[in-house]
Amino acid sequence: MKGCVFLLRFNLRTIVTDYRKIAVIFLLPLLILAGSGLVFDSGDSIDNPTEKIRLGIVDLERSPDSTMLLGTITGEETISNMMEFESMEEEKAAEKLKHNEITAYIVIPENFSTGLLNMENPPLKLYSNGENLFEFLIVKKTVEGFAKYVNQVEICTSAEYMSLRDMGYSMKEATEINDRISYSLIFKTLGRKSMFETSPVYNFPSVSSFIYHGVSILILLLFFTTTFSALDSMEDRDSGITTKTRMAGVPMYSCMFSKSLAYGIFNTFSTVAILFAFANFSGMEPAWLELTFFILGASFMLNSFWMAAGFAVGDKDSFTSISSVFNVVIAFAGGTFFPVVLLPYETSRIALYSPNLIISKNVVNIMYGNASFHGVLTAFAGCAILGMLFLKIAELLAGRRDAS
Repeated sequence: MKGCVFLLRFNLRTIVTDYRKIAVIFLLPLLILAGSGLVFDSGDSIDNPTEKIRLGIVDLERSPDSTMLLGTITGEETISNMMEFESMEEEKAAEKLKHNEITAYIVIPENFSTGLLNMENPPLKLYSNGENLFEFLIVKKTVEGFAKYVNQVEICTSAEYMSLRDMGYSMKEATEINDRISYSLIFKTLGRKSMFETSPVYNFPSVSSFIYHGVSILILLLFFTTTFSALDSMEDRDSGITTKTRMAGVPMYSCMFSKSLAYGIFNTFSTVAILFAFANFSGMEPAWLELTFFILGASFMLNSFWMAAGFAVGDKDSFTSISSVFNVVIAFAGGTFFPVVLLPYETSRIALYSPNLIISKNVVNIMYGNASFHGVLTAFAGCAILGMLFLKIAELLAGRRDAS
């Protein structure tokens, strides 16, 4: 036990005194996130996940029925949490759209309420200048639901369904929530007694928001910086330190465990510190204990994984090339640079298994209070077990190379 504590302190001291690593692990993410903030803040309009999408409504029917029906739909909690509706004349809507004061506007036909009550599918006209692509995607999906929710329940809240799936809900869970909301809309709109109660489905930022992409970029950098533990271990092997340590009777596993944990602690400290500044900037109050536990577990697992991968590859240059390509690929697949929902359906389903996306979504969920402490502890334990398994593989690979 004392040996492990000594090795942990030694590795932490070595990392702290290496100014180049501190610059890459701590300062570089700050610079990149600051640059991202400037990009997203162009025109003083950061894409705040709590900021509603503004949508204009032009009601050509102008009847008590259409007013009541539209009020029921636009007042639905799960939709009103995401969008802000404003009734206006068609000329005014076109002018506001031209000046980017609204994302899009919908024109309600004259036979709208009559068509709904007759179980028909009245067409809705949607106008947009196409500049706000990500917001318009959500608007378009929601409007499709307005037009077809009577005879196609499953797409009534398609935007919410896709968000639920991207958050990690199974198809069955997302469908059940989606159907509950959709049926509630139908029953309320048609004046029947509803057997379902609606509630907010999630508290999650837009996939185009600064918060979402900021966390994704930070996790991508975490994937890169955790490769330092593998490079450090390979340097120890090449300089003969690994052989000398084994000859001194110190278990190789203890050395690797302490190094992985030391780098994990430093990765966690730097990541949480940046998220702390990030949260203050965004006005958020995350559960810091849960967030720290999760990032520590993820960092330890990634450090151990890269150590095993490094000994499997053997050559430092080859390892650097392979790990860089791997990190960039999972970043693209995980939606760091663009929303996963814009990918083809089958491709987006595969992208859900991207490690970058999985860790990013969990971090964002914890920041928004969507994760229980028990769930975070379970994830921490799973990461720790996987990390120790990777370290055992790394120990076996290192022993074989020394023997050869």
